[in-house]
Amino acid sequence: MIYLKRITNDFKDNIGNGGFGSVYLGIIENGCQVAVKMRSNSSRQGVEELVSEAKNLARVHHMNLVTLMGYCIDGNCMALVYEYMHEGNLQQKLKDDVKPLTWKKRLRIAYQSALGLEYLHKACNPPTFS
Repeated sequence: MIYLKRITNDFKDNIGNGGFGSVYLGIIENGCQVAVKMRSNSSRQGVEELVSEAKNLARVHHMNLVTLMGYCIDGNCMALVYEYMHEGNLQQKLKDDVKPLTWKKRLRIAYQSALGLEYLHKACNPPTFS
């Protein structure tokens, strides 16, 4: 937990929220930016589910999927650490009213997302989802 506090500057920069919990920007020793997903108290995911997810994601490597860099379980604190996507998340891109995406870009995003899902379902050995 101390390491996560240090790399996120005491969880200063919240970059998102989801069902698992809040996501914070972090910087690891080599200068790479990471996204640290901290489990919220309202999340139903426990230690077994987190470890299982981390093991599955650790073996997944695809150009259209973010890479799991690590995870932390320290008492009640649970976190997943992913590579950081500099251009924001997909939801932000699709809802941006200031500079909406062209249909060509939206189609490319849909296609690349489908490639990532296909990898998880079929090409990943063993498949992540049945």
